[in-house]
Amino acid sequence: MLSGAEKTYIEAGAAQGIRADGRGLLDLRPVTLETSLLPTASGSARVRIGGVTDILVGVKAEVVEPHVNAPDEGLMSFAVECSSLASPDFVGRGGADLNAELSQLLTRLYASSATRELRRGLALIPGRKCWVLHVDALVLDSGGNLYGALSLAVRAALRVVTLPRVVIIPGEADDDDEIEVNEEVFERLSRSEDAPVAVTLSAVGGRGIYIADSTSEEEACAKAAITMGVNLAGRACGAVSGGTGGVDMDTLKSMLKDAVRVGGDILKTTDSFLQDDIARMESGEEVEPVGFFS
Repeated sequence: MLSGAEKTYIEAGAAQGIRADGRGLLDLRPVTLETSLLPTASGSARVRIGGVTDILVGVKAEVVEPHVNAPDEGLMSFAVECSSLASPDFVGRGGADLNAELSQLLTRLYASSATRELRRGLALIPGRKCWVLHVDALVLDSGGNLYGALSLAVRAALRVVTLPRVVIIPGEADDDDEIEVNEEVFERLSRSEDAPVAVTLSAVGGRGIYIADSTSEEEACAKAAITMGVNLAGRACGAVSGGTGGVDMDTLKSMLKDAVRVGGDILKTTDSFLQDDIARMESGEEVEPVGFFS
């Protein structure tokens, strides 16, 4: 819990364009990104922001029937678990509510039209068979910007997902087609580059002042926040608001514009780090697990 003096210090600094840790208003903290940590997962990633917020994501795939309303698309399910050791706020009902909120955020991000081609890449036999990706995330530690860290970890895990090669075996009629899963050969997830990242901008202090990648202390000072999903093409994948206050229309327009720009920078930068892993997968080379789970 911040004191009144601490809140005043943070707000006054933001008004001058300088934050408590020395960053500018839209500057991001250092990010550590690891992939392919879990050998039994189809894809995995760990993201740490500022050495504090720490999230681990694993993706598992299985063949199921597609949803009746989207017969030519695959499925994605999301489950987020906030460790009770990460924050006292995660103990009991508060943690359960946050788990549901974060899971719902991911579901919204990946249900948008901007990710339709990614979902279509999971279809096998339209109306009959498709892949479902079970995305499980564990929040190991929390130091602010959970939405952004979570979406980045999920996207990194999806970028390195590999699926067994599936061969369609034609039947006498279209409805008789079957599939054969080859567990010896793996292929990269189609259109994983369409996966979005969430950018949260928090309104702190006076009118028109907002910051990116907020720390826990800064989030406690924010009167309102906007979280927008952004993909590599610069398309919005939905937006949600938070906080008990509001912002004027001009500030909102500016926040949404900056969210797209910040999101684009994050995507391009992280993709440049992922290229080595992606190139090895496309060449058929096995990617060895790294990090403390290897």
